[in-house]
This record gives sequence, C-alpha cells and structure tokens, in this order.
Amino acid sequence: MSKIIIAGVDPGFTGGIVKLDPIDHTIEIADTPVFEIKTGAKKRRVLDHVGIANILDDERIVHLYLEEVNAMPGQGVVSMFNFGKSAGTIIGVCGGLRIPMTQVRPAKWKSDLRVPAEKNAARYRASEYFPQCSKAWTKAKDDGRAEATLIAFYGFCQLGYRIEKPFTLIGDLA
Repeated sequence: MSKIIIAGVDPGFTGGIVKLDPIDHTIEIADTPVFEIKTGAKKRRVLDHVGIANILDDERIVHLYLEEVNAMPGQGVVSMFNFGKSAGTIIGVCGGLRIPMTQVRPAKWKSDLRVPAEKNAARYRASEYFPQCSKAWTKAKDDGRAEATLIAFYGFCQLGYRIEKPFTLIGDLA
C-alpha cells in the first residue's frame, strides 16, 4: 500500500470525498457523511463533522483539493449558507489534521480537465478517465462522487503525476 494519497472534495450534502493513490493507482470514494434529523414535521440533513474527520484522518494524505464555493444565482440563502458551512468544515478539519489544502475554482479544474459545465458531463468525463471506477457514479445523484474524483485527479495532475496504468476502485463502492 502506497504512503501517498491525494484527496479531492466536492463539498455539500450531495458531494463526495475521494482518496486517490498516485502510486498504486487506486481510488476510494465516500459520500459526504450526513445525518437526517427530524425538526417538527420536517426532516433535514446536517453534516456529520466527525464522519468527515474520520474519513480525512489518514496520515497518507499529502494534499487535499477542495472545490471553492461561491454563491450561485437561483440558490436560496439557507442552501448557500449550508454549502459554505460544508466547505468551512472541510477547511477546519484539514487545519486540525494538518493536511495541506488548495481550494480550486470549478471553472479552473473543469477547464483544465475539459469538463463541460453541465452536471452529467462530470460523470461522463470521469468515466473517460477512470472507466474501471465508473460504477460509482452511474446515477445522476452520484455527480458529487464524479466531481470529487475529478477534483482529486486535478490535484494529481497539479502535483506532476501521470496515469501509468488504469485506476482501480477500492473500498465500500468497489
């Protein structure tokens, strides 16, 4: 097992956390951990901060790439606040675990990896780069997994690595 992991995170309740091993060419994917709680008659999701810390508490992580979040037209105030809290949690966990981190704008990583803006394009492009891992993002709701994988791959490229053999999916989604 390699001692180097590059992590990629698509923040938000439907995002994902990916650990990419540039030496062994493996990818491990986790959905953003959340709890569903009942408040009156409604159910709402809240981040599982400890779950996020447990995923990222891996001494092999040499760098984490986080998609930079911004307000988007048409999104509600509560939705944007929660999105920002999610990114802030990742930043805090990285600080606490002393994981070097880079925030990358969606336009930058998507441009560099030639990913069109539409959501299904990330799943399609991730399948082109990682065909052996494509079962992890077969449904539209899995776009956060694909985006987190591409963000980790962006970091892989930024750190000077190149694909030398096909990547293998490991972990719970394998």
